[in-house]
This record gives sequence, C-alpha cells and structure tokens, in this order.
Amino acid sequence: MSPSPFHRAWDGRTLEQELLDLEDWRPLNDDERKAWVGGELGPAPDGQLYGISPCGIAVVYRERSLEAAVVALHSVGAHGLLVALLDSAEADQLHGAARLDVCIALGDQARALRALEDEAPWAREYVLDDRLRPWTRPAVWRWAQDVARIVAARQAAVAAMHGAEGPETEC
Repeated sequence: MSPSPFHRAWDGRTLEQELLDLEDWRPLNDDERKAWVGGELGPAPDGQLYGISPCGIAVVYRERSLEAAVVALHSVGAHGLLVALLDSAEADQLHGAARLDVCIALGDQARALRALEDEAPWAREYVLDDRLRPWTRPAVWRWAQDVARIVAARQAAVAAMHGAEGPETEC
C-alpha cells in the first residue's frame, strides 16, 4: 500500500505541515537545519529552495520569487540592488519576514520598523523566534525584537480595548 499524499512516510509530515511548506519564506526548524547542513535533508519541496537569509538564517523559500532574488543578491554582496528592491513598488510583495530580514541585515531601522508595524504578524513572529540565531547585525536584531514586543503589546491592548468596548462603528 502506497503512502497517502497527505502523509509522507519519509518524514512523518501531516497535510498541515505540507501546506506550511508552501509559504514563500520560512526558517528551517532545528532538525531541518541540522539535516540540511549535514547534507541529509534531501531536496527542498517541489518549487522551493533552501538557502541562507541575509541575516544568516537557514530558510526555505519559493524558487523564482522575490524572496529567491533576496537570497541570491545577498549571497553575491549586491547590497545596492537589495536597497533598490526595497525602494521598488514590488517591495510590498516580499514576505514580511523576508523584508524584515533584509532590513536587519542592511541595518535599516526605519524600514524594519515599517515591516514590524505591518498588519501581517509574520515579521514579528520571525524576529521573536528564540530558535533563530542571527549571524549578522546583532544590535539591529535586538532592536527589532524590542520593537516587535512593543508593537505586539500595543496591538494586544487595542484588541483588548475593542473587546471590552466593542468595535467602533461608523456613522
């Protein structure tokens, strides 16, 4: 009997985990990172690649995407082109965590703040993940963690206030 497409026998992943693999940008978990570094992880899921983010974090990302361009540009030291990408109209199409990673790697606190304040929580979750060990710009990384905590607390307070008083209505 062949394994269900929803459950790969080789790694025990569930359908939910498979769907998470379709994200544009995700840090490898500790086991995946160790297996990748040791050459034991095998190829990335179809349509994706493994690589090192600008901040030095092992990530999986969609091939032929802006996120793939970020990894490629940083790997060849094309920081001017990374800044041009962040200045472009397409910058808002970057996954929030990838955009934040680039901002931290470039030391760009103004753009990092905007990424942390976005509605999507991915950037805050990414920077607050204690398992991630940034290899570049540790001072900016710590600053981003502090800002992410402030933004998350502010949003929680606003949500609590709306929960207690009910959402505001427009006249």
